[in-house]
Amino acid sequence: MNHADYLKYQADVADFYRREGITHLTACAPPVCEACGGEWDRDVEFCMRCGESSESQRAPWFSKTCCDCCGTSIDGDREHAVGFDVKNPVSLIKMYTICSDCAYYTENGRLDDLTVQGVEVTL
Repeated sequence: MNHADYLKYQADVADFYRREGITHLTACAPPVCEACGGEWDRDVEFCMRCGESSESQRAPWFSKTCCDCCGTSIDGDREHAVGFDVKNPVSLIKMYTICSDCAYYTENGRLDDLTVQGVEVTL
């Protein structure tokens, strides 16, 4: 990734936030248990129907689907994410599927060190 690619990536993510009306995006467990469709017991993070751990369903998985956030179509790890507007307490919580780069970027405000080093080298 060069500097121009990084600037485009940042613009794509910012456009996604504007388009979706969210101010925050974070990786999380899916809204319901993928094993049985049951609801999570948030106090202990287990499915109330089958006992599956939400932690096991929080892990990234390999996918060929596009990232909802940056739009990359490159095959790779995807994660469940939740987006919302922190300035509007009654805003809807929206669910997304994002790539690992976006999961890192949304939590840290930049891409991982190895990727950023590549950008800094091209400056």
